[in-house]
Amino acid sequence: KGGGENITWRSVLLDPLLILHKTNFTEGRIRTIKTVFYGFMSGIFLFLMSLSWGGVKIPMIVISLFVLISLLLNRYDFRFFLSYVSFFLPFLILVGTCWYFGWVIPAATLMGVEMLANYVALGAMIIRFGIERYRLVEEKYIPYTLPVLFMVGLFVFGIASYINVELGEWTIRVIESSSRPLSYGVIASTVAESQTAGNFLKDSVTTFGTGYAVAVLKWPGFTIYTSLIYFSWIGLFLMAYEFLFRRRKKEFLLVFVMFAVSLMLAMGALRLNFIFSFPAAITAGYCLVRGGEFVISRTRNLKGKLPVYVKIGVGVFMGFVIISNFASGWVMASSIGPSLDDAWYEALIWLRDNTPEDAIILEWWDFGWWFHYIGKKITLVDGGYHPRKPTQDIAQFFKVHGCIFVPALFQSGGRCETYL
Repeated sequence: KGGGENITWRSVLLDPLLILHKTNFTEGRIRTIKTVFYGFMSGIFLFLMSLSWGGVKIPMIVISLFVLISLLLNRYDFRFFLSYVSFFLPFLILVGTCWYFGWVIPAATLMGVEMLANYVALGAMIIRFGIERYRLVEEKYIPYTLPVLFMVGLFVFGIASYINVELGEWTIRVIESSSRPLSYGVIASTVAESQTAGNFLKDSVTTFGTGYAVAVLKWPGFTIYTSLIYFSWIGLFLMAYEFLFRRRKKEFLLVFVMFAVSLMLAMGALRLNFIFSFPAAITAGYCLVRGGEFVISRTRNLKGKLPVYVKIGVGVFMGFVIISNFASGWVMASSIGPSLDDAWYEALIWLRDNTPEDAIILEWWDFGWWFHYIGKKITLVDGGYHPRKPTQDIAQFFKVHGCIFVPALFQSGGRCETYL
């Protein structure tokens, strides 16, 4: 039965599901309820996030790949099934409802690559559950069932793509969009989409390390070797080893998939470096913790106060790594300032006060919300909506006219005014 003698009102406010421990539910039933509840809430909140951020496609891709690889490696249990289904179905239903009523959400489509990957993952989950639940295959063959079905499915889909021209063209488009850098096809400009990270690995000791501290704060040169990125790679291989040979938890596989996907995105577009920072920090932290545990455990039986000195040394080393990387991050962050300077602000105020209230602005999408918030004007594109069309048409328009910035004001009376 559930315990919960130490549950207080404060703890219930912080985690309402703690009240379940005051019921007659078994611990297994409580864990199942929590799994479904947290999965359901994850789907709801990811949908809400999709209303304002197109980056939700990244966790959707990571989750689908994690599920598929876990199943192919036979890392499956019933709670895993419940957590994924209770997460994805609410998200799918909410997105489908919005599209049914015509409420377009550019960040979440029913037929995007990230959704297609999750359809495959959901189907694989249901098949795996059905095989085990209804004993469709002998237990000793269960680990091989999904890999065989996956290979057969790929073969059948390949044949169908070869026979059906439309399906083949769609498959080619999906493969191209998934394998090319994000900056491919973007009209060259000063915006971040056109900046690929060609020297990503070389520059990573600065972006994810102590390069700024060495260059700006004049820290000793050896400090560069305490860069987070080095520990991150070591931690990644350590996680992979422990997952494969010590049968550690599926969370390791999730981090590995997140690392690989984020690395590909960061190498494809410079602005997505921040995505890679999450798995890099996780794996680097794991490397430091496991490394510290290893050193301490191997020196525990030394005589005298040597074990104490070893612990102090490990703590000092970890502290130095953290401080040196933090110092580099501080240098980078301190150099970042608002791009909305006084000249921009005065220009937007002038537009607000000297143009009709019903004017509509044609501008490069980066600045759309500035016109909304300060200029009090409607724009054709902004930071919440900038797919390839019409953004590339607008960029081409600016290129043809030889202008960096040309807002066109369209009045309700049909008259158009252009301001440089």
